Amino acid sequence: FPWIICDYPLAQAVEDRIVKAPLIVHQVNRKDPENVTQTNITEKYGEWLVAAVERWKKHTKTYQPLKQKPVLFIMAEKNVLADSIGQWLRDNFGFKEKEVLVIHTDREGDVSRDDLDEAREVARDIDLPSSKVKVIVSVLMLREGWDVRNVTVVLGLRPFTSSAKILPEQGVGRGLRLMQGISPDRTQTLEVMGTQAFESFVRKLETEGVGIKTTTKPPDPPVKVEPVLEKAKYDIAI
Repeated sequence: FPWIICDYPLAQAVEDRIVKAPLIVHQVNRKDPENVTQTNITEKYGEWLVAAVERWKKHTKTYQPLKQKPVLFIMAEKNVLADSIGQWLRDNFGFKEKEVLVIHTDREGDVSRDDLDEAREVARDIDLPSSKVKVIVSVLMLREGWDVRNVTVVLGLRPFTSSAKILPEQGVGRGLRLMQGISPDRTQTLEVMGTQAFESFVRKLETEGVGIKTTTKPPDPPVKVEPVLEKAKYDIAI
């Protein structure tokens, strides 16, 4: 486009460590489910949901000493399916009502008018320690800008076809912003999980130069270097 002054691609942003590096964590070895309905969605996608929640729990334990609250972002195919997933998480993993936020979108990807005010409020406050939200379930928020930094796991449970006109950057974009208070010397990672179709969709980023690694073994937690507070009384000023 002739009006573009500077083009700063995602691959360069990852290399410069101003966004997280996406990593596909392949945990479920089975074909993508078919004929998914509101009544059988948790049965069809149960293995993926359990795997994603377990990774989120690991992140929560890792970042708790740093007073950071990781968030799990789940993308469903339809609003009614998102509702079922949200309720299943509350019923089976002990999440409280306010800890799982289900956001409805219309066919174009816009947040529905009924949920718009709440979605904007959450986008503004979700990274604050006072926010109770731990999981977001949505069809896919494309047009509404979300400056959410604490998303560390993205789970894709929807088919991504060319007719949907969705870019791979939009599929993982909600989790790419850096968490605050983490050393800039470490590359922050966004763990991407989901169906085979979703993983293939995300790998299209490779055509734009973004290296997308796939691992079956979840990455080890980062090494934390911190002072031993109990020894502070022995500190000698020179």
